[in-house]
Formats: sequence, C-alpha cells, structure tokens
Amino acid sequence: MIRSYAVEGKLCEDDFNYAMQDVKAQIDVQHAVINDLKFETYDYETALNYGEAILENTLQYWRTADSVQKQKFQLLIFPQGIACDKNGIVGTPVLSPLYAVLAASTASESLLVVPRGVEPLLPG
Repeated sequence: MIRSYAVEGKLCEDDFNYAMQDVKAQIDVQHAVINDLKFETYDYETALNYGEAILENTLQYWRTADSVQKQKFQLLIFPQGIACDKNGIVGTPVLSPLYAVLAASTASESLLVVPRGVEPLLPG
C-alpha cells in the first residue's frame, strides 16, 4: 500500500509510482469487465440474419462489393483459394463449410423427382 510521509504531506516518487501501478491495474480489470458485458449483449440474432442474407444472396453481394471486399468474400467461400493449372484450367475448389452445406442441400433438392400427380399409371 501507499506509504505516506505525513510530515511533508507528500508522496515520494516511488510511492506515487506504486500507487499508479495499482490504479492502472484496477482500470485494466474494469475494462475487461466492460468488454465481457459488451460480448454478452451482442445481438446474435442480427448477426445470424445477416449471415443468412449473405448465403441467400451471394451473387448480389459479389456484384456490389469493391475489390477488397471481393477478396475477403472469395476467401470466405473458398478458404484454400482457387487453383489453376498451367493451361488455365480451374480445379474443383474446396468450399467453406457453410457453402458446402448450402451446395449439398441445393443439389439434393435439384435431384428430387417431380411428385406424381393424379394421372393413370401406364404399363411399362
């Protein structure tokens, strides 16, 4: 704790520095508490809705993005990048997990057979 010099009514420089370190440590602790509170009050619903909108409207986001955003967006979709051979032929890129799930669900929907109507069965 702070050693005081009651006779002079002042703190020596060492005591002042020691007290300042203690105050700065308390401030750091309070900043950490504030940051934890900000994390707890983060609006996850808004973030999820935004992510869903990006997944559903990838082409629109791509068209409106600037070059820096496109680079980041491309890494979001293809985290390992897109590889070309020496002839310029693009290999099958690895999709991010989000887009892989989206691609799988879209592919399974497109392979569905049109449901049968009320028409009569034909032999064969």
